[in-house]
This record gives sequence, C-alpha cells and structure tokens, in this order.
Amino acid sequence: MMPTLLVSISQSFNSFDNLSWTATIYIIGVSASQLLAGHLTDLFGSREGMVICSTIFAVGCLICGLSKNLPVLLVGRAIQGFGGGAVGLITAIIEGDLVPLRNRGVTEAIGGICFGAGLATGGLWGGGINNALAWRWAFLIQVPAIAACIVAVYYLLDLPRKQWDFSTLKRVDYIGCITLLTAVVLLQIGIDSGGNTLPWTSPVVLVSLPLALASFLGFVFWNLTYAIEPVIPLRLFANLNVAAACLACFLQLCSHFSNLFYIPIYLQVLGYSTTQTGLRFIPQALGAAVGTMIAGLIVKWTGRYYYLNVVAQALFVLGCALLNTLNLDTPPWPPFIFLTLTGLGFGLSWISLMMGLLSSVSNTQQGTAQSASWSMRTLGMVIGLAISSGAFQKVLKANLETNLGGLKNSDSLIESIRRNFANLHTLEPAIRYLAEKSYMRALHVVFYITTGEIALSAIVSLFITENEIPENLK
Repeated sequence: MMPTLLVSISQSFNSFDNLSWTATIYIIGVSASQLLAGHLTDLFGSREGMVICSTIFAVGCLICGLSKNLPVLLVGRAIQGFGGGAVGLITAIIEGDLVPLRNRGVTEAIGGICFGAGLATGGLWGGGINNALAWRWAFLIQVPAIAACIVAVYYLLDLPRKQWDFSTLKRVDYIGCITLLTAVVLLQIGIDSGGNTLPWTSPVVLVSLPLALASFLGFVFWNLTYAIEPVIPLRLFANLNVAAACLACFLQLCSHFSNLFYIPIYLQVLGYSTTQTGLRFIPQALGAAVGTMIAGLIVKWTGRYYYLNVVAQALFVLGCALLNTLNLDTPPWPPFIFLTLTGLGFGLSWISLMMGLLSSVSNTQQGTAQSASWSMRTLGMVIGLAISSGAFQKVLKANLETNLGGLKNSDSLIESIRRNFANLHTLEPAIRYLAEKSYMRALHVVFYITTGEIALSAIVSLFITENEIPENLK
C-alpha cells in the first residue's frame, strides 16, 4: 500500500526530497523490534508478544492518520515499524515451533499467498482510498481491523504461558541492540542526507558515517567478547551456509525493496494515478505467492532446494535487469511482465534461502538463525534504500541543473520539482519533457544499482550447499 501513497504524502507535506524517510523510518522501527522480539518472546511468551506488538502497530497507524506534519508522520511510521516487524518475526517463531522443517515451505507458502494477496490488493486499496478520500484514511481504516485481530489472537491462539520474573530481563542484549541500531540509523542519515538535503562535506554527513562505522565495530567487539546471549550471534556466521544465506538475503532485500519504492515513482512520472500504479503491482504479488507455493511443495516432496535456488536467482536477476529497459515511451504492458518475473524469483528464493539456512543448524539454533536472517533482510531494506535514495537524489539534482539550468528562476524551479512531485505535471510541455528525462536518468541509475545487488546476491547464494531435509527436523 505504501509505495502507491508515497507521492501523495510527500505532496501534502511538500517534502519529495525527503520521501525516502517515509519508508526508511518504518524499516528502522522494524530493525529495532526484530532485534528484540526473539529475546522478549522467549521471556514473556509468543501470544503476549503478538498482542503487545499488534497494539503498538495500531497506535502507529493512528498517529500516521492524524499527523499534521512530516515529523509526526515519521514518528507514527517508526512505531508502526516496531510493531509490524515484531509481529512478523513472532509469527515465524511460532511456525518454527509447531511445524517440521520439511513442511515449512508449504506453511510459508500459505503465509506467502496471504502476504501476496495483501500486497496485490494493498496498492490498489491504498490508491483507491487516496483517490476517493485521502491518504490518511489508508492508515486510519487499519485500526479497527487490527483491534479485531488482537482479540482473536488473545482468545484463539492456544500456546503455553511462560513463567518469568523481572530478573530475566538481564538476559536481553541491550548493548548489542543499541550499538547495531545506532550504526544503522547513522548510516541512513549520512547516506540519505549526503548530496540530497545536505552537501557531502556537511558536518552532519562527515560525523554520522564515521560514527556509524565505529558503532558497528563496537557491536562486533561486544558480540564476540562479552555478550552472553548476543542479539545476533556472529559466531553463527562461521557456518558457510548461514553466512551465504544471510548475505544473499541482505543483498536481495537491498535490491527488492528499492525497486518497490522507485517503480511507483517511474509509473507516476508517466502520469499513472496511484490506483493504476497499484494495479501494476498485482502480477508481482501473485508471482511471489505462486513462487512460494511451488517452492514449498518441491521442498516437501523432494527435500531438496539447491537447483530450485538456481532457477529462483535466474528469474530474479532477469526481472531486475529488464527494468533497465523502461523509459518514457515504454508501452503499458512491459512493467506487468517484469514485475511478475521479480515476484516469482522472490517467492522461489524466499523458500530456497530459508531451507539452506535452517537445514544447516541444529534444532536449538533454529530460532537464532531465523532471527539473524530476518535482521539481515531488514538491514538490507534500510541500507539498500539509503544507497538508492542517495544516488537518485544526487543524479536527479545534477540532471535537473543541466537540463533546466538556463531557464529563468531555474534554482527555484528545480527546488520546487524536487520537493513536490505534483509540480512536474504543471510544467509547460517542453520543460516538463526535460524534467521527465532528468527523473528517468535518476531512475535508471537506481535500476542499475538494484540489478547489481541482485546479481551479487545470486552469486553468493550459489555457495549454499545442499543438505537433505529430514521429515521430522524442526
């Protein structure tokens, strides 16, 4: 839903140049919760965790829907991310406790179909609500639905209660969480601000990037020397399958999330409405759902996943590479095909990478390995979008200055186009064409980056070795 609403939201707050923060602040919240959710679920129980985190998500939706300025919206998005990220991970933990690994592909496929249906209808639904009412209602309408889910989870989810006391809170790796999150946030600030809202020589950029590196090194040092129950146990990455699967997941989400963010911008440069943009994401969502189901059944029937992964990566790379052929006069049908290929690749590889990871660790390490994988995916979303956004804004600004720099009041014109996407469609035809060419050039740079990321992910994934998956392994 969010990709089709981003442009409308940025227009409300006149903040297109800060558009990436509307998405990335959500992912930062997801990062925070997924680093903590596994620990806290072990302490307090899965059902209680689901109820609490669903409530947090609903509060975030309410804040977003009632926000009157961008800072308040960003606070709401961060809270949404914290709740939503934890709910996703807790669901996976419950599934891992109840379902043998060889059947996990099928249950993941069922979840993938539900997710795909939500993704397919979410863009259309969000765009339709935006066109009929306003983007705020896309957030507000979720609150009563989430409330109903909270009641259902509390009364229908039958899981044993865990006994705990406040002394168990000492097991949480607070220092590990703080240092890792600090590194992610500072990296995002530096990359997203540099060459966009601030020059690369700005003190904010020059300070945030080195501090991000220092914080990450502090996380590594703490993790390897003092952490008793580290939030992400780095020693687990000594296993080649674990390291390759997590790195492939990281690179895959760098690419996939950036494409989800910038393809709607491309479509709306062409003049498509938010509803029309949402329609073009339906094939991708269906492809992901079908791919996940096919992969789940193959793993269940054969217990194998290596060649499945090869096919998945080939489809994913092909779909992303074809995005580079999009331009201002592309017919309406190619985006449907390209997004279908990326959806199929994503769905197939979701299962193949997960099987390569979980089949390589013991039963007692399943939850820890899964938490590491989810965290790497989330970090991939944040860092990938930060890189793409920084490149997009830098190239867009440079091309607008080149193409429009000779016009009267060019500085104010360029700034207005960068800050409010709607201004692009109010320009005179000749000037608008030059501005659209500038957008297209910036979008192509993003697609080059995402193609490189997914190609590197495919190469890394080929180092994952085949493990036969027993019927009864959880």
